[in-house]
Amino acid sequence: MGHRRGSAAATGKVLVAALLAGLALVAGPRHPASAEASASVDLLAGDLDSLAGSIRTPEGLRVAHRGFRIVRQDGGGGQANPPWNLAGTHLRVGRQVALELGLSGMRGQAAVLLAGRPPIVYDEFLHDRGSVRVSLGARRISVRVVGGQGAERVRAYRSWRRPSGGSSLHMGLRVRGGALLVSADGVRLGRVPLHHALAGGALWFGFDAADPGGRFDVHRFTATAPAGEPLAMVDVSPFNLGAPSTSGLAAQARSRRPDFHLGAALSLSSLASDPAFARLALGGDFDAITTENALKFQFVHPLPGVYDFHEADALVAAAQDNGLAIHGHALAFGEANPRWLQRFAQRHPDRMAGLLRRHVRTVVGRYAGRVASWDVVNEPLAAEADRSGLFGLRRSIWQRAIGPRFIEIALRAAHHADPDAKLFINEFGLEAHDQRWREMRALLRRLRADGVPVHGVGLQAHVYEPGDEIRPALLRAVFADLAELGMVARISELDVYGSRTRAQARQFAAVLRTCLAAPTCRSLTTWGVSERYGSTSYLDRGRLRLGDGLPWDAELRPLPAVAAMRAAIASVPATPEPG
Repeated sequence: MGHRRGSAAATGKVLVAALLAGLALVAGPRHPASAEASASVDLLAGDLDSLAGSIRTPEGLRVAHRGFRIVRQDGGGGQANPPWNLAGTHLRVGRQVALELGLSGMRGQAAVLLAGRPPIVYDEFLHDRGSVRVSLGARRISVRVVGGQGAERVRAYRSWRRPSGGSSLHMGLRVRGGALLVSADGVRLGRVPLHHALAGGALWFGFDAADPGGRFDVHRFTATAPAGEPLAMVDVSPFNLGAPSTSGLAAQARSRRPDFHLGAALSLSSLASDPAFARLALGGDFDAITTENALKFQFVHPLPGVYDFHEADALVAAAQDNGLAIHGHALAFGEANPRWLQRFAQRHPDRMAGLLRRHVRTVVGRYAGRVASWDVVNEPLAAEADRSGLFGLRRSIWQRAIGPRFIEIALRAAHHADPDAKLFINEFGLEAHDQRWREMRALLRRLRADGVPVHGVGLQAHVYEPGDEIRPALLRAVFADLAELGMVARISELDVYGSRTRAQARQFAAVLRTCLAAPTCRSLTTWGVSERYGSTSYLDRGRLRLGDGLPWDAELRPLPAVAAMRAAIASVPATPEPG
């Protein structure tokens, strides 16, 4: 992300028209002979390929501990980020539904996660829109409900002694009358009010092995609804919306520059759970995506020696299904690093170079030929100038352990894993501060002189507050310097404060026009699409406050910036297709 101020398919796939255009919904099997018969579905027969921390087994599903967290920018604390089955199967339900689960081989605490709407990751934090966590330990069973309306906080909590011990457990979870009825091994435990956490006609789920080294097997997972109540398995993948709009911003931009991409940073949670947003994001205004979070270290490498590509794979597949180019973000970054890596860097700084090399080769190698370009090094420069007015390199986890050569190590490793991928250094403030650009230009010259494979620079272009401005003249000067170095540029994370304002519209238009007019600038990416999932959104004592920096508003309506961008594209003379 940019610098902030102050802050394959499994058997039984079924598709739902209510989620994405062109997809069909198939209800679970019913017994037509009797009006009294209930509906039932086997969720283990659905698509579970996007459920992080899990693998298919002949008996069902094995869930292993991953310890996903979203750490704060300073590397401390952070939020738990438990796995949800985002791009696969969930349920369409009514007011009543009963889940039956059979678990075995339990080591440590297991958890079953339920939600009417799954949590959303807003760039660097998670917003729980209402969820239920059923925790299953060796001695106790507990239920925690986070309310689905208003501020994000725990609305109900119940705990019971587990009726029987052992490594196997049979659970019953029945939603009825606004409450969850809980039973275990045939014993009714109690009732927990849901506070709208499972409202809305959908039921999403996930599994979490909470303890280090923990794991468990799910050998039964069924849903049943009484006669007259809706019940269906729903599958949102593969996000294929058909041919994109020929009148979208991306098509317009390609009509002026056939080699140009207009992109947006996207997360899987918003795409999977919000069909209207998916249609906007994938429907033709953009022809490229940046993986907003899914390929950051803490998401893809959550434990030592453990990689989890479930979410990244689903996001890459969504882009491919819709013909979008993919830009990977970000391999070596001072933020978004899991706690285990921070501790490792303190204890074994001499081993960090090898770890970085293996991480980059593993991640880039998995997507060789599919991810066209990468932010290999993200924000290497210090955030503030020193007393002499120089920035120098940021004292990141990589810089402290390895020194300046971490940049070369990461770039060479990425090139080794995919020689055809374009490799970028991504930085904020280069388009607004002469000294920051001079220091980046000097770094690029040193790298090129040493034969290090680097193809260009990402200019983040965040405009966060009054007084910020991206000046076209400075942008053009940066583009000219990069052309002299034989490199290219991409506007990588554009957002502009002040929705519905002429100033915001002018800034979006000016940056796009300047980029399109310069052959050195190959793409422009906005750091998000809509204020509904805005890059400048934040949590205020548990309540979500939406940002105001993107071209579409929270209702997915185009703001003046969209019309201004269309006009900017139209003002740029068309250039012939290369070759």
